[in-house]
Amino acid sequence: MASRKLKRNPHAQLTNACGRLSAPHAAYSLYVLTSQSILNNSSPRAPQATIFEQVLVLLQSPPNRENKLSEFETQRTESTLKLNHGLIGHGVNGGIDRGFRRGAEIPLVLRGDDSSEFPMAIRTESNRHVYYMSGDAWKEGGIDATGALMVLTLKVISCAINYNDGLVTEENLREAQKKNRLTRLPSLIEYIGYCLCCGSHFAGPVYEIKDYLEWTERKGIWSGPWPSPYAATLRAILQAGVCMALYLYLVPQYPLTRFTEPIYQEWGFWKRLSYQYMAGFTARWKYYFIWSISEASIIICGLGFSGWTESSPPKPKWDRAKNVDILGVEFAKSAVQIPLVWNIQVSTWLRHYVYDRLIQNGKKPGFFQLLATQTVSAVWHGLYPGYIIFFVQSALMIAGSRVIYRWQQALPPKMELVKKIMVFLNFAYTVLVLNYSCVGFMVLSLHETIASYGSVYYIGTIIPIVLILLSYVIKPGKPARSKTRKDE
Repeated sequence: MASRKLKRNPHAQLTNACGRLSAPHAAYSLYVLTSQSILNNSSPRAPQATIFEQVLVLLQSPPNRENKLSEFETQRTESTLKLNHGLIGHGVNGGIDRGFRRGAEIPLVLRGDDSSEFPMAIRTESNRHVYYMSGDAWKEGGIDATGALMVLTLKVISCAINYNDGLVTEENLREAQKKNRLTRLPSLIEYIGYCLCCGSHFAGPVYEIKDYLEWTERKGIWSGPWPSPYAATLRAILQAGVCMALYLYLVPQYPLTRFTEPIYQEWGFWKRLSYQYMAGFTARWKYYFIWSISEASIIICGLGFSGWTESSPPKPKWDRAKNVDILGVEFAKSAVQIPLVWNIQVSTWLRHYVYDRLIQNGKKPGFFQLLATQTVSAVWHGLYPGYIIFFVQSALMIAGSRVIYRWQQALPPKMELVKKIMVFLNFAYTVLVLNYSCVGFMVLSLHETIASYGSVYYIGTIIPIVLILLSYVIKPGKPARSKTRKDE
């Protein structure tokens, strides 16, 4: 009887059940459900009420829905998610991992830290990468569901961690954690709206759920009159059009298949190196295009608004959805600047939710935090060897660039010419190693990555390692800094 009522009015049944759902419960449960929903989009035979039936299955035994900080601070709250075969069936390849069986009960500990949500979401997404091995589709210019799930993974993790940050006192948090912490449970509709916001669902950008909630409730910077978004939207659309045209013009001239063709091996060293640069330069315009389109969609709805400039008169800023600074990437003076101008929102996410949280109190970050962050980024992108190699390479690239920068800063003011030479060397180093490294990101397979690196004698790997080793021998003194510089 209940099943017949559900089929007659699934929306009403779901609405009645929403009141019993807590945010930590939703964070994991809806991640599984939305993953299955995305993956099953190609199956028109699936009944329309299926997704609502699955939500109701989850709500049969909801966890403790108390939302008082004191209770979470003084005790653990455990909930058990009853995941049956109907919930995680063929849509997610029979389950999130081999340990999920029909009717299995899996305890999910909800605590005031981020130790359970992060690995659970990453493991689920890795399962999708294995199932699809989507790199082949992306390399050929196609698309599949893993792109949307990559964005969804970051949103789910950040939502759960921000809620956990809301359960601890502010003195133990960094500034970014204080700004983004959640002190109340988002409703089911708010959570679904955040996760599946159409403007950023397939290619990003990622933004904080607190910003999303303030935007929907017209709070914070959205409480007053909104500036017109049309000029900023038009700029983003025009930028997308230029990027698409350049990509379509360049890609036939610099195909990735050239790396395995005999003619490539017949070229000299400098020609092979220049082809690697042009291949990387060409591939980047594809990302510039899609990020510009996504930026336009977020700006036009008003969510891209990020405040006002301090100029007179003040002008609106629309950089909340900005994911790339094209000139900043192509003319970066240092590899350290690359995460600040490329895939900006994901880089910010990695810094706040991985890098900063690996730094122990009272200690400075080092190469371990950098390598761990890049490894998480590699696994998030996919499990192809090319991804892993690229992000390990990028960690070496950034570490080597820091060495050059420290040497440059240690030079006395009277050696201004030498300083300028060091700035140029850091720029040339960044261009060389970036475009050498990104070949692995493009070709993906281990054989093609090693072959392309070997064709230029592994120059982009050897130079960063040599610089890192030299930094232990040539240790520049710390330059004198002004009080303003120290504060920064």
